[in-house]
Amino acid sequence: TTQHTELMAASQENSSSPLELALDADRLQHRLGELVTIPSVAGREKEAIMLIKRFLLDIQSKHNQPLPTASASSSSSSSYSSPRFFSLVASSETSSSDPNSRIQVEYLVDSMQALAKLPGFPGYESPRSEVPLVVARIRGDSPGPMVLLTGHVDVVPAGDPSRWITGPFYPLIDEEVLYGRGASQMKSGLVALLEVFEAFAAQVSAGARFAGELALLVVPGGTDGGSGTFAAIQKHLKPDYCIVPSPTCSEDAVDPMLYVAHAGAMTF
Repeated sequence: TTQHTELMAASQENSSSPLELALDADRLQHRLGELVTIPSVAGREKEAIMLIKRFLLDIQSKHNQPLPTASASSSSSSSYSSPRFFSLVASSETSSSDPNSRIQVEYLVDSMQALAKLPGFPGYESPRSEVPLVVARIRGDSPGPMVLLTGHVDVVPAGDPSRWITGPFYPLIDEEVLYGRGASQMKSGLVALLEVFEAFAAQVSAGARFAGELALLVVPGGTDGGSGTFAAIQKHLKPDYCIVPSPTCSEDAVDPMLYVAHAGAMTF
């Protein structure tokens, strides 16, 4: 099943034109099922982060291109090359893509002990020694705004296992609804972001041009303080716009709603 949506992208001439993105419902369901099977309860998120990293590297391998050069562009302006993220905290583990690639995937692990010493650290409830992040970017043809898609992989505890029909981490599909711990909050949102990111990458690899960059950030610690997003902020991640697909519903808890929100008191 293929669905379509539109995403506005600014061209190098600073005009706006709609991109029609093909979204693959079967791929969405498959990725969600894989992600729900991982018991990424707060404090144990690394396996889920690594799965997201694998998905992103697959997207990169299918759709990556070198950054365009000024001579290859019809515009007289020079090609756009935004800097890689860098950390003010020494990461114990890092991996990144070729800086000359249009699609970049970076994986970083920061020490919780080091983060906790920084001003503004939000605290945490679940013990963890490290904070793993994965971030991917599609860089445009010229300078422009960064649109960030972001969400967390951690879930709250599953509660009494006897109240689950198949177990909290064994996805059950019933009448086109997938059930499992974290399916709604917020792994379905994460796979939706992955699908948009991949559909956008496919359009760009087919020749679509845009200004700025589209970034996707996946973090731990969303349910207990926001240490993952705090770690990303230390890496000078400063988007112009941010989309967080945490589930929000109408008063009857049936129809999804779109809300314009602010940072509030928490980091995430």
